[in-house]
Amino acid sequence: MAILRTTLPGCDDGPWRQALKTLLPGDKEEKKKIIDHVEKISLARKCSFISAATDIFSAKVSGTFKRTQITQGRKVLSTLYSLSKFVEREQSVSAVISSAGNMLPQQYLLEKRAVIDNDGGKLLNEDNDIRSVLQFLMDDVSDFLSTHFSSSGDANQTEEKGCTATLKAFIDYISLRETENFRSRKEENKNSITLTTIHQSKGLEWDVVFIVQANDSEIPLLHEYNGTVKEAGCTLEEERRLFYVAMTRARKKLYILHVTVDSHRQLLPPSRFLREIPG
Repeated sequence: MAILRTTLPGCDDGPWRQALKTLLPGDKEEKKKIIDHVEKISLARKCSFISAATDIFSAKVSGTFKRTQITQGRKVLSTLYSLSKFVEREQSVSAVISSAGNMLPQQYLLEKRAVIDNDGGKLLNEDNDIRSVLQFLMDDVSDFLSTHFSSSGDANQTEEKGCTATLKAFIDYISLRETENFRSRKEENKNSITLTTIHQSKGLEWDVVFIVQANDSEIPLLHEYNGTVKEAGCTLEEERRLFYVAMTRARKKLYILHVTVDSHRQLLPPSRFLREIPG
């Protein structure tokens, strides 16, 4: 929806920021650095986020980004601008959404299942829905046009600016519906629990947190090679920081659990980090 919002006149910084974050290639950290730099330039120049991004990605060289990053950013902005012009010409919201799937460099974003989140998890209460994001949007458009929208009041504006007015009404309709759905799901799932990894929990907090399987084989993650135990992937200090992140997700109560024996009846030592916690 953020991508569609960027096609509307007077779009604020939020959708532009989200659109760039979604469409720029690279991992999360790389994208974050780019977005943060654009934000920094925007604040320094007291201009909009998209104005700063346009200036940055229009440059031939940059002291901050690689040439490939500049090229990729320029392509993303070009795609978004082309989509905006298409909205001004096209009379059909359905045509805009279906065409967006062909224009976006990451077409797979519209082809994946709508109820699967970015980390591969299924959204609660909706895991039986097999529709793709594109199918989901097209069905939403059909429902909106048939039951919630009358084109007569906006006929003149639609003729002048393509389907801009209709698209704005559709986005507002979806936003209101999602807000109502969120409130409903929050009430329905008030007694549910959240299963997450330590990495995914960064920045989040809960009243009660359970850290499970706090054993040396898991926290820290260790592998045995030729009889010698070695650290896997992260350094021991990085593993210690991750454990600290997990512990500080709890607002009120924290439970740390460890396994005493494995499925082969072998004794498993608790995490060495437990001994470092002040008594």
